[in-house]
Amino acid sequence: MRQYQPYTPPPSPNYPLDSVGSEVISGVRSICRYLHIGPATFYGWIRAHGFPATRTPEGRWITSTALIDGWILARVESQKLTREAETTDAL
Repeated sequence: MRQYQPYTPPPSPNYPLDSVGSEVISGVRSICRYLHIGPATFYGWIRAHGFPATRTPEGRWITSTALIDGWILARVESQKLTREAETTDAL
């Protein structure tokens, strides 16, 4: 199994997650394996939901576990707030 090199990404206001223990993941297959999703879902999240990955100059997709985890937590929190607002509006 492929070993990832440890990486500490710069602080990001969009994904405020502690980056200790963060690892870089490169390549669509490796990113998909980390998330337990398929490539079509990965590309859909890139296009529609601002998934935190970028391409290297060589065209390879890269991201970090901290960015992914922060993105997921931010989306969960956003969905909670939306549901709370909808519940409040319904009353």
